[in-house]
Amino acid sequence: MQHASMEMREDQEPLGSFSPCTLEAEGPKPPSSIVASSCYEVRPIPGKGLGLVATRTIHPGTLIIDEAPLLLLDPPCKRNDILKLLGCRLFSSINMRTTPDQIRAQIHQMILEKLVQKLDQPQLQLLYSLSDKTVELGAKAKSLWGIWQTNSIPLGSYRVSGIFPTVVRLNHSCHPNAHHIWDAETGREQVWVVEGVRPGQEITISYVRTFCSKSFRQSLLKEKFGFLCTCQACSLTGGASELDDKFRLEIDRLAQQFSSAKQDEDINLAIEIGERMLFLMQEVGFNANVQWPGFFNCFELYLLVGDMEKAQFYLSRAYELVCKAQGASSADARTMRKYKHNPEQYLQDFKTSDKHFIASLTHC
Repeated sequence: MQHASMEMREDQEPLGSFSPCTLEAEGPKPPSSIVASSCYEVRPIPGKGLGLVATRTIHPGTLIIDEAPLLLLDPPCKRNDILKLLGCRLFSSINMRTTPDQIRAQIHQMILEKLVQKLDQPQLQLLYSLSDKTVELGAKAKSLWGIWQTNSIPLGSYRVSGIFPTVVRLNHSCHPNAHHIWDAETGREQVWVVEGVRPGQEITISYVRTFCSKSFRQSLLKEKFGFLCTCQACSLTGGASELDDKFRLEIDRLAQQFSSAKQDEDINLAIEIGERMLFLMQEVGFNANVQWPGFFNCFELYLLVGDMEKAQFYLSRAYELVCKAQGASSADARTMRKYKHNPEQYLQDFKTSDKHFIASLTHC
């Protein structure tokens, strides 16, 4: 990965400057919600096990997987609901003299055991063909809980999670070319390509938050998933590695300052921080899924200071990126289209609503 210096290049337009545009002029053609067929295959990847490899060129904004869960864990929160689900015998076997996390883990394991009983033989074979990190850490054999811990994916919140037979074959990269998202409306996990992929190139997603140093990412991935990352970003050495770490850590620091500035209603400072973050994200090479919330935040902020021209620019860019990350039919993209002709309406709508459309950058 080639990084420019911290200074703005002469041939690069600063984020604070812009060209007037509209969604019709600048936005992409809405990507199709139809899954692209025959664009990848499952192959052995040296040092990684199985992975997904492109069989043809895949363009950004292409939906390549739209998959229902093999197992879906949506545990109830209330005691009576848990008792009803598990039954008295199982519920009474829970060891309550331990930490809340351990109690929760016991309940989840019991629910999973009940869910697995509903699977047919081919589904069971598929489930137990998946990897179990606890075996590599010393366990004698695969277990349902070990497979779940290794392969389950959070779905919108960390309370609900699932296992998806194809999605689970996607390996990690700290510089991924694809992004996965849970479509709550259809109950399916989608994978969108957010950077162009060449034939023979592996398709990857990120397992962890990447606003952190290489050493921290390596440690986290080893602890949670049992492997040492050798992706493009983690293979950087010397000055390139130091600069990559510097940019990522600065983004993380700025994200916290950005949140504080918004909370303090210091809009001009928030704009300055937000635009600096976007510049650094582009320097590191973060994909559309990471960048689009930042552009939408700047849209919101420029609305607040009454600069409609810049607000329109940032809305246009956010829409372009969210289409690559989630598709034009996603809830976020639909919301952006709603305000493209009348951005001021966004402020009026959300002044009278407790619902906030955009997640803070601190959660990226």
